[in-house]
Amino acid sequence: MRLIVATRLCLLDPGLRELAVRVTTELQKRGHEAETLLLPFDSDEANPLDQLLGFRLLDISGHGDRLIAINSPCHLLQHPNKAIWMVPEPEQTDASETPRGQCLDISAALQQANLTGYSEAKAIFFDPRVPRPPLSGPEPSPISELSSDGLLSREGIEKSEDPQTIVEVWDLVVSALTA
Repeated sequence: MRLIVATRLCLLDPGLRELAVRVTTELQKRGHEAETLLLPFDSDEANPLDQLLGFRLLDISGHGDRLIAINSPCHLLQHPNKAIWMVPEPEQTDASETPRGQCLDISAALQQANLTGYSEAKAIFFDPRVPRPPLSGPEPSPISELSSDGLLSREGIEKSEDPQTIVEVWDLVVSALTA
């Protein structure tokens, strides 16, 4: 299976990039053709709508059998076989310099964009620590609950020192994301 693992590239928080590269590596170890797609995104911008529109207009339908979109705004990318994996990330909301009316407009637009991205997904996986927005698509599966010992977390997906446990955890992740 040809897979694309996409996330946003943020210089202030390289964790998503590292996770995407690791997922790609684990997919390749298990015989899949996989590539990492890193897209620049400025999360500090007061009005992110132009950037979100750019993500939405990017159609990667012809570039792989499945898109694995890690976090927003990659969930807006267009692909007929999209899986979304939402993981925790640091809080970066500072709307103090944005007028209240503009914040409400942006909030409504972001909510609609999220609903659009989620409704197109074939599968959605949430870490239990990520707040779930109202969805109109497939019922989300908490991917970290695939492992009862909570090994699947952005901060330490490999907490275990047992190599066999690490392999088993990644087998679960890969089978969930590629199903």
